[in-house]
Amino acid sequence: MTAKFSRRYNMKALTLRPHWAWFVVNGHKDIENRSWPTKLRGRIFVHSGTSPVTADEYNRFLKICRHRRIKNFPRQEEFFRGGIVGSVEIADCVTASRSYWFIGQYGFILKNARKSTFRPMKGKLGFFEVPGAPTRQVTTNNRVNPITKSDFVAYHSNAKMGYEYRPIQGKFHFFTRKSKTFLVKAIGGNVWVITGTADSQRMTSYYLAAGYTPDQVIEDATGFQVMGKSGHIFKKPIRLNSLPWFTTLHREQNKFSFGFSRIQSESVIAQLHKLREDK
Repeated sequence: MTAKFSRRYNMKALTLRPHWAWFVVNGHKDIENRSWPTKLRGRIFVHSGTSPVTADEYNRFLKICRHRRIKNFPRQEEFFRGGIVGSVEIADCVTASRSYWFIGQYGFILKNARKSTFRPMKGKLGFFEVPGAPTRQVTTNNRVNPITKSDFVAYHSNAKMGYEYRPIQGKFHFFTRKSKTFLVKAIGGNVWVITGTADSQRMTSYYLAAGYTPDQVIEDATGFQVMGKSGHIFKKPIRLNSLPWFTTLHREQNKFSFGFSRIQSESVIAQLHKLREDK
């Protein structure tokens, strides 16, 4: 498996209120209403505005979620604000539509929504140009698979925690005291749980225990649980110490002193995905 990048290019972006941006990038909203038309077609960035979602806006948001049977929605204070949250394609601009979301005067028809890592940025009125980030891809068996989510490492020290990490299929979890604002950025991404066990000579053996996709962050008595239903348990945890790429991860994560942190190295991410596919 290898990681590679596509060419950089500039794309237009459009600012939406944070709750509408959430609906769009999660694929629930297929029309964006404006008082002006556009001839723009193709993929644009979705920018979430900086102002907090008001109580009235959130109550309307909840009513829509109930009516549309949308689950796993964020709390009022959990929306990303002031940055890029994903992208979507504009397929057409219409003055009439049977879509649930159309209220006029003009409706931009939206397709193929994608969530992405939050990218802080100031918005502007109307469409505005944003320098494009390279698309990260992983090639497996001559197939190219785009990776659009972030990857995080969650480190569990058996000695410090006082117990071994034991994932349960369908009920993945990881306890951490990191801020909820940071932790919610892992939702929809990949969390790789690495455990550490020290021997009598204080040499630590590191193992890859599980990889899962978080879908919620729940407050605990002294911190938060990063929860997920979908993932993979390595029934025989993979010892990582001798793998050539592990040194990069170990150094990047400052010997895992960060506890729960985003993985920066593209090559490390590619190798982690390969380990999961090989199993």
